[in-house]
Amino acid sequence: LICFLTTGADPTPYIEQLSKRMENMTKCMSMGQGQEIHARKLLAHAMSEGYWALLQNCHLGLEYMMEILLIFLELEKKGGAGAHPDFRLWLTTEVHPKFPISLLQICIKFTNEPPSGIRAGLMRTYGSMNQDMLDKNDQWQYLPLIY
Repeated sequence: LICFLTTGADPTPYIEQLSKRMENMTKCMSMGQGQEIHARKLLAHAMSEGYWALLQNCHLGLEYMMEILLIFLELEKKGGAGAHPDFRLWLTTEVHPKFPISLLQICIKFTNEPPSGIRAGLMRTYGSMNQDMLDKNDQWQYLPLIY
């Protein structure tokens, strides 16, 4: 799954929240110079153990994106053998002209745009809260601020 990043919107908390709801584990890593070695290890462990891997800022590791494409094409040839059924790979990237088109074509693509306006932002924030969040905070000022 590839998420195209927009200014002011980070999908990481939503992906982690979904992972918890589905009783799965997510491990995150931000791409950049020299991170390919760590990304390879993360991807290999996630594939074998069945957890979710989130590679952030993939536009900073375009060469590794080609490697990911080859890994998934090989998996497809094997009919998925070699990957745990619960494994998922999440990628976040800014739009980049050199991002591998073939990788985009085989992935599910989505975007997470920030709400426009104060009202929409507050509605989104309140919508993401649950009773546990309210109960965990023992500061008396917290609840009056919310309501």
